[in-house]
Amino acid sequence: MYLFTEVKEKLDTITSIWNCYFLKEKYCQNQINFNEEVKTNYYGDILHYFVDTIKSIRFYLEKKSTTKDYTEDILLKIGLLQIMYIQQDLVDEIHLIFGLQRSNGDSKKLIRKTRNELAGHPVSRDLNKKLISSVLWDYNCGLGSIKYTIYSCDNNFEALDKEQSVDKLIKYHIEYIIQNFNRILKKEREVLKRYKRKLEQLNDMVSCSKCTESEIIEFAISHFNSFFEGTYFSSEAMKKTVLLINENTRYKEFYDCFIDSIVDSLKYKLNDIDSCLSSKEQPVTKIEQYEIDTTSDFDIITKSNVENGEEDRIKTIKRCFSKLHDSSYNISCRTLERVFAEEQKLLALVRDLSDFEFDSIEYNISFELLRKELVLKRCIEN
Repeated sequence: MYLFTEVKEKLDTITSIWNCYFLKEKYCQNQINFNEEVKTNYYGDILHYFVDTIKSIRFYLEKKSTTKDYTEDILLKIGLLQIMYIQQDLVDEIHLIFGLQRSNGDSKKLIRKTRNELAGHPVSRDLNKKLISSVLWDYNCGLGSIKYTIYSCDNNFEALDKEQSVDKLIKYHIEYIIQNFNRILKKEREVLKRYKRKLEQLNDMVSCSKCTESEIIEFAISHFNSFFEGTYFSSEAMKKTVLLINENTRYKEFYDCFIDSIVDSLKYKLNDIDSCLSSKEQPVTKIEQYEIDTTSDFDIITKSNVENGEEDRIKTIKRCFSKLHDSSYNISCRTLERVFAEEQKLLALVRDLSDFEFDSIEYNISFELLRKELVLKRCIEN
């Protein structure tokens, strides 16, 4: 009856798109009011408050049928009015984030006016402390309605009886929420359409042979920060790579690694956005780049450990590789040098790590090239 399921589905969809795109991509952020306040992700606070207060409305509906005491009934009705008032404010906060005008409509005004007269300002005065109005509850209105008498200067302080159906107020409120969630979803999808066109443009650039490496990297950096942040393909590393791409094969190999990674990411993002635009299906969070694990402790591996067969060799490689960004990475490098003593290409890449100890860009280039080789040899998973 009250369409709570639809409210939850729309809120989940709005939040999923927010988490996958607006919270990560500066291109999407630039299309809305993503200011310093929003960077704190207080949208998360709004979400949790909204979910909690929706539960409170459902609690009221379950409780009202068993309530017999009029004081408890008044308490529940005041709480209900306040919750709907709060949710209207939360909707307007989300509108502010997305650059939309504040919500309006007769149902919103009715709920706010009823709440203000009964709970916000039961005795109301103007700035000069002059009495404007006062209200008196009608305790005999029954569980299904809110009934009160208001004495207002607009009516010469003569009694004016008012009555609202609780079911109608809730119905109006849920319809208001759904209508405004649709506005927010429309804005999100409009931004996603523009973002998709940029992704398609990058995909075309990567696929054709007319664009230079420098043009591709410049375009990617300008529009897609998620390809670079939190990965070994930092924007600084890629700028240096295209600058030196013809001077050493390591830079061409590193550039190719980057292209391989974004081709997979582009395919996923384009499919995911199509899903967002065409149905109610929600984006699925996916780890798109290799992540650094710095949570576990380092175990020193002796030479005897290394030489206990191919299975132990693979375990040693995996363990040492996972430690190459730990503070004790130099121990891992020495161990890997022993493991790769007969494999010149891998040995050279490991020695590059030691040589570039104090150059983070070159170190990460070597790390990524080593990772690629180890994946090809099935020593580690991609």
